[in-house]
Amino acid sequence: MKNNFLILSIILFSLIGCKKKYEETFEYKIFDKEICAIKNKIVEKSNKINWLFPEVRNSTGKVISENLKIDKNTTEYLFCSDLDNFKNELGEGIIQSDIAIELDYTSSVQEYNLRNYSCIINNTIKLNLSKQDLHKICIK
Repeated sequence: MKNNFLILSIILFSLIGCKKKYEETFEYKIFDKEICAIKNKIVEKSNKINWLFPEVRNSTGKVISENLKIDKNTTEYLFCSDLDNFKNELGEGIIQSDIAIELDYTSSVQEYNLRNYSCIINNTIKLNLSKQDLHKICIK
């Protein structure tokens, strides 16, 4: 019985494999009155996006995801949101955005966590900051 379980475990592990999660960054850009998460080179090189889950959180931990317009099939961006709604929902302070995404390449499937730091100060949005710059610019 133990041998059967061990053999079954080995077979399942070899079939499923061990997925490594990669960490990368992405950038926001403002188009007209929308803020959009731009596809980086890693996403552009993939054959398709199997799934993506964006999570945008402010400094108090509030998460907004429901008003993001996700479109896996566009060539430029992963999601967009109305800029005024985005700023109003998040309020003043630090913004940390994470996109969990699974990309399908010709020979493999890979998971990534794409991250962006930005902030809102005096109703002005500062985009695409490093973690070090985030603390210099956004925390007073």
